Amino acid sequence: MLATEINAKLAKYDCSVSLLAEALNVKASSVSQIINRQSDSKRIANAIAKVIQLPVEDIFPDKPQYHKGYSRKVVRDQKVNTLR
Repeated sequence: MLATEINAKLAKYDCSVSLLAEALNVKASSVSQIINRQSDSKRIANAIAKVIQLPVEDIFPDKPQYHKGYSRKVVRDQKVNTLR
């Protein structure tokens, strides 16, 4: 989902970036960075998903680290095995 689509969905549910940021006790720029894929935060991504009532996987399909079942250890082990 594009950043403009995420912002439109937030507005549909009467939620702004600044309101979400206040609820999460983070800066609005932090929320914007997640929406624009300039930074990573599973906590913020999940909060966005909760507000717009969509699975985080649908909103951020390009961010597997946000998806259910993702494990850094598993990914690391796969990379290590590939390099062997």
